Amino acid sequence: MEQLSEHVIPIRGKVTALQSEVMKARQEKLKYDYDPTPSGEETNDFAKATHELLSGELSFEQKRAIVLSTVEKIVGTQEKLQVSGYIPVTTNGWYTTKDRHRRIAERGEVHAF
Repeated sequence: MEQLSEHVIPIRGKVTALQSEVMKARQEKLKYDYDPTPSGEETNDFAKATHELLSGELSFEQKRAIVLSTVEKIVGTQEKLQVSGYIPVTTNGWYTTKDRHRRIAERGEVHAF
């Protein structure tokens, strides 16, 4: 029995250490789990604010230019109309979305530009 306890004590210590490492890793993961997708309420608030801002100030040609620059595809059936596209977002910082249509990265290969 004494020999068994000599083997069990270090194993229990290792199990406890591994459990604490797993807990720390889960807490770190929670720090970095961030979903930047806006909620439905945020989207509605943005749409209302944008509508109020642009409702009477733009001409038909300006509105048409905005639609043409943001809408990529329209699919229509008798029951519904599906519009897809994107709103380009640029910032004053180092990150911009101008490279939206870049090539797909190839795993394990490095390409010099």
